[in-house]
Amino acid sequence: MSTKKKVSKTVRPAFRWLDKYILRDALKSLSYRQRDILKKRFQDNLAIYEIASLLNLKCKEVEWFLAESLSKLRDFCLSDPAFSTNLAPSPST
Repeated sequence: MSTKKKVSKTVRPAFRWLDKYILRDALKSLSYRQRDILKKRFQDNLAIYEIASLLNLKCKEVEWFLAESLSKLRDFCLSDPAFSTNLAPSPST
């Protein structure tokens, strides 16, 4: 009979409560189109070509909007000293 050793992993929550408010403000700083494309990509789980078709854009334009939006979100969040920058799980010992 095989016994498996249980490994205890301490995982920190992905976001603290304060991070949600900072991210909300960061999303508000984006244009409606940027927020719409982010929603379609990550919440609705649509492919880039599906978003392009829905919004009558080229795939490259959708990719540009996504890259630009994610860059702005990252910069906005990381510019706030209260934002959690250490979101990785704790190393298991």
